[in-house]
Amino acid sequence: MSNHPTFIDNVAFAKKNEYLEGKLTLKDCPRLSDLLTGANIIPPSEFYDLGLISYTLQGKTDAVGQYHLHLELQTDLLTTCQRCLNTMPLKLTLNYHY
Repeated sequence: MSNHPTFIDNVAFAKKNEYLEGKLTLKDCPRLSDLLTGANIIPPSEFYDLGLISYTLQGKTDAVGQYHLHLELQTDLLTTCQRCLNTMPLKLTLNYHY
């Protein structure tokens, strides 16, 4: 497993306006990797190197003193099309505001 923090104090993170970025592999996300097509057709040593997940986490304090986190995730995954059952690439860019 990668050396990523497993716990972040979100209030302290936002108070300090901290910023964190990095990459996760599919090995770091076993529940996700179970759902992907490549797990069945690509050798495990190669499969876990595919689908890198880039993330950024930014803590902020707004004008009225409320604390917020902004999380952005980006990845390219290999899934199965539910209509034709062929392999389908899926590009994801997700943004969350907490």
